[in-house]
Amino acid sequence: MYLRRGLKSLPFVLKRFAHNNVFSPPITFAKGESNDSLSHRIPLSRVFNCSCEPCLPERRRLHSGSNRGVGVITPLFLQAHRFADRVALVDENGVYCYRDLMSCAELLTDRIADHLGGQNDDTSGERVCILCPNNASHVVAQLAVWMSGSIAVALSTKHPAAQLEYFLTDSQCRLVIATEDLADRVQPVVSKLGVALLVLRKTDYSGTVRVIQDESDSNTVDTDMSQQKERHSKRLNRLQQLCSANKFKNKPAAIFYTSGTTGSPKVSI
Repeated sequence: MYLRRGLKSLPFVLKRFAHNNVFSPPITFAKGESNDSLSHRIPLSRVFNCSCEPCLPERRRLHSGSNRGVGVITPLFLQAHRFADRVALVDENGVYCYRDLMSCAELLTDRIADHLGGQNDDTSGERVCILCPNNASHVVAQLAVWMSGSIAVALSTKHPAAQLEYFLTDSQCRLVIATEDLADRVQPVVSKLGVALLVLRKTDYSGTVRVIQDESDSNTVDTDMSQQKERHSKRLNRLQQLCSANKFKNKPAAIFYTSGTTGSPKVSI
């Protein structure tokens, strides 16, 4: 169900990224349906038990509905490789092709797996919160979360500390990804809750190439690159096997919270 529901809640750049020659047919909502009109919104603490999979009855799942006529579900991060040279998005930092975004996402996926300690770099449905501005950093972070096997929890840059703490606690988040300019806002919250914080520098999502200044380190760099390529190859093979077996069908991809105007914020999956 990747990006087929709840797309209206995503940052604008991610909507453009998803719509730009990746999905066929285009993403649509049922007649009379919108993100705000989805019913049966409940706190995430009631959705998940101690395991990583949703335990709601089928009638209460927000993404409920018959998928009998749906074929193999191919996640966005597997589709993007087909359009490597096409422009994916433009933000204040520059122009990004799909190759640029996927290269940055691959490196960030390694860091997520290192933090969460998933076997075979698979974090098995862990919830990862994303606190990034409305630019390529959010796209790279969300792609990396999905590629690691985790569920993305979108946070707003306008949320106060108390609300951030509620979202992290309710979602049972183990890791928060934030850009450097927003890390200070969430640092007190993650320290209080004992949640790991992964800080994104501009070079982590702008595609800036790091220059090797010391030639004596070239052998070490070559070894690291070889190990990195092997790691990425194993991950891609695993993801393609999951896709071939249609394991992404009905798998939770993202979590969004309502504004909470009539009570505590509720969750949409």
